[in-house]
Amino acid sequence: MAAGLPVLVEGETGVGKERLVAAVHAASRRPGALVAVNCAALPAALVEGELFGHRRGAFSGAIDERTGYLRAADRGTVLLDEVGDMPPAAQAALLRVLAERAVTPVGDERPIAVDLAVMSATHRDLAALAAAGGFRADLLARLRGVAVRIPPLRERREDIAVFVARSLGRTAPGAVLEVDAARRLLGADWPGNVRELEHAVAAAALRAAGRAIAPGDLEGVSAPAAPAATDPPARSAADAELRARLVDALASHRGNISAVARALGRDRKQIHRWIARLAIDVRDPR
Repeated sequence: MAAGLPVLVEGETGVGKERLVAAVHAASRRPGALVAVNCAALPAALVEGELFGHRRGAFSGAIDERTGYLRAADRGTVLLDEVGDMPPAAQAALLRVLAERAVTPVGDERPIAVDLAVMSATHRDLAALAAAGGFRADLLARLRGVAVRIPPLRERREDIAVFVARSLGRTAPGAVLEVDAARRLLGADWPGNVRELEHAVAAAALRAAGRAIAPGDLEGVSAPAAPAATDPPARSAADAELRARLVDALASHRGNISAVARALGRDRKQIHRWIARLAIDVRDPR
């Protein structure tokens, strides 16, 4: 995190906000844990106990001492997930912690210092929410040290092939796609974003049971609209040359993507992107 600034990650549900947070925490090399707080699920009556912890006997039912989310994240990172849905009482309590960098457990009078890297994630427009009075503007100012927007998958279709390859590598190593199946994946809108795409690919691989994944295996994935008859697909001279090189390499290496990547001096992910974009059938590239 740049200069210890808090980071606010914005994006639709399923775009991978949690993965970005995990990567940033890992890169920070902070010795503490990454602790995620589901802000939408914080019970309004128990906000301070959930966030700050409580001493034994602090209230009826407090039979054990509780650390609380923020103390559990000491020297690490706290992720305020779906922070836009945080109840007002929690917003006020959190603002106090960010200002003082200390928490006071329920039933205690002594504040305890905490060293926190703060990251927040939301699918909501917090600026608009704050303008409408639904979120504290002063809290937003403290959370938005660095703002990062992850665009929806439909705005970064060049990444679809990467996510498909990663999902197959994790759930069905060696699985391949028929050309029409690849086209369907590339052309779908994916309202559920990366999460929906990976679930669809994993389910399709199970249905295919070892054979090439066909369009029929992609249940619930809408086919892309056919191009207009007056606007036939065109391929640039550079793409035609690249496709020819890929086809030759795939044929020479019998469809082995790793071998093709080494031969062309490229990363495997880039080879997968090209194969999907240029509609090459790995099983029969020619």
